[in-house]
Amino acid sequence: MRQPDTPIGRDKVGPAARRPTMQDVADRVGLSPPLVSIVLRGVPGASDESRERVLRAAREIGYYPDASARLLRQRRTRLLGVLFTMR
Repeated sequence: MRQPDTPIGRDKVGPAARRPTMQDVADRVGLSPPLVSIVLRGVPGASDESRERVLRAAREIGYYPDASARLLRQRRTRLLGVLFTMR
């Protein structure tokens, strides 16, 4: 859980500020992080009310998915390595 004095989202100021996380969205709406993840990934399983609350909170604090983190979690980088030999 984040520290209460750590600014997040659109209110962030100075070097202590950080990007909002799914945990921040979950804290804001009072739901579990796994449910917030379900909503943000667009997977069925959340009620319409929960879905609306999560999406509104994410928009308000400026949350957006971190593509790099997602690729690391999936153990995929979508990079192709190429090796050339020069003579």
